[in-house]
Amino acid sequence: MKRKEFKREKDVRLFVKNFFKKNLQGLPESAKIELKVVSLDPLEVNLFMPFYSEGNFIRAYEVDFLIYELDKLGIKINLFYLDDVIEVKEQ
Repeated sequence: MKRKEFKREKDVRLFVKNFFKKNLQGLPESAKIELKVVSLDPLEVNLFMPFYSEGNFIRAYEVDFLIYELDKLGIKINLFYLDDVIEVKEQ
């Protein structure tokens, strides 16, 4: 796949959110995928998923596969699940 180029953080956020909405089926409408652009060059994004990492291995595998696809496009993803965010807040 061809490496994606973005000039603005907003474009990166929209692309990644739409990529996951299109490819990650079965999420409830209330589940909001949040992300923060860390860097535009090289492209790096912190992705916060609205579910726990344990308990649904098929979903976790699906997310890993989508992150691999984004990596092929030149977008590095730092993934945080709900339980990761809770652990950080507790420290």
